Amino acid sequence: MKVIGNKMKILRLEKGLTQVELCRRTGIRPCTMSLIETGAIPPGKHAQKIARALGVKVEEIFR
Repeated sequence: MKVIGNKMKILRLEKGLTQVELCRRTGIRPCTMSLIETGAIPPGKHAQKIARALGVKVEEIFR
């Protein structure tokens, strides 16, 4: 899970977004987003929302 969270963080940073901005775009709570990015929890149902907000396909997150 840590690899997936790190990939999401890298994509977010490449898009020039802060974690707070990504949370606003997705409706995901900041504490949840932090747990996802650190690999403490899997993105699960949030993966599609995050991918859409980052402008990537969900598959790219899991590569």
